[in-house]
Amino acid sequence: MNRLPTQDELIERWTLAPGELMLLMNKSGPGRVGFAALLKFFQAEGRFPGSKDEVGDQAVEYLVRQTKVAPSSWGEYDWQGRTIKYHRAEIRSLYGFREATTDDCEAVMGWLRRHVLAQERHPERILEMALQQFLGLNIEPPTGDRLERMVRSTLRTFEEDFGRQLFDQLSPATTTRLDALLELPSPESAGVPLHDLRADPGPASIAT
Repeated sequence: MNRLPTQDELIERWTLAPGELMLLMNKSGPGRVGFAALLKFFQAEGRFPGSKDEVGDQAVEYLVRQTKVAPSSWGEYDWQGRTIKYHRAEIRSLYGFREATTDDCEAVMGWLRRHVLAQERHPERILEMALQQFLGLNIEPPTGDRLERMVRSTLRTFEEDFGRQLFDQLSPATTTRLDALLELPSPESAGVPLHDLRADPGPASIAT
């Protein structure tokens, strides 16, 4: 469950500066509070919220008071129409950002392969590094679900390539010995095959 923000946190993250209030002068009602929410969220996250729920009720109430609109205005803001697309474009332009293209995504995934994945394998930390790379390039990252899928796919491909490269370096004698570990035991065989160890490794001890 997400922790509710404190009053100080609300003030720090969601207070509209005088210059930001000026940006709202040509907007009214739902568009006024909607634009304010997109603006403050983008400042903090470098992306736009995927849904109204990401903003939070306390933040909405605080923004409604500052923008002086009816409390019902937030529910009337259209998250699928032309207005929100125009608002996003205005905010991107304000901060010198642009939407990510396919080439941008491929470039950031390539950067992960070259500079990150050999040392870091935890998906959440890799995702955070990818986000920071997009923001450092002044590019609005893809939506959270899409970016997470891209990161996991890139990590999986990296691991498969690493395993393939490692296998290609093994000598024929070594691969033969590895194959023998997976064979079913025979009366003449000595030792314990690997599949038996995986099925029943036995109790943990210093000896094992």
